[in-house]
Amino acid sequence: MKQKEHKNQQGWIEITGTPQEFEKLGRIKGMKPKQPKVLEREIKKEIRRFLKFKKIFIYHNLQGLGCYKGIADFTGLMPLRSTVPGTFLAIEAKTEKGALSEDQEFFLRSVSDSGGIAFVARSVQDCIDNLKEYW
Repeated sequence: MKQKEHKNQQGWIEITGTPQEFEKLGRIKGMKPKQPKVLEREIKKEIRRFLKFKKIFIYHNLQGLGCYKGIADFTGLMPLRSTVPGTFLAIEAKTEKGALSEDQEFFLRSVSDSGGIAFVARSVQDCIDNLKEYW
């Protein structure tokens, strides 16, 4: 890469080159650019917005405040206008690579076996897909 360095009026060093040359500097040959990580709190925020929009009563369980191990991130009841009004709902939010603990698996299985709706949502789209059959 042909770089030209010079100081501007403020004393900063400026490096000039083509955009393709700068792109090459940012990664190792043969590697794909990194995708930004989606944090679990961002997934929870989007799920909470969707559930509020659909008027589904939910309670966001804050794990640090004495909740039992394994309880889902969101618990609530399906609304009256759904095909299963009053049914218990449990949603565990995880990132793409996030794994369920044994306690979380047990809780979701228990809710499902008891006639409730329980699933893992790795995006708001997972939430939409799992709940659309109840509208």
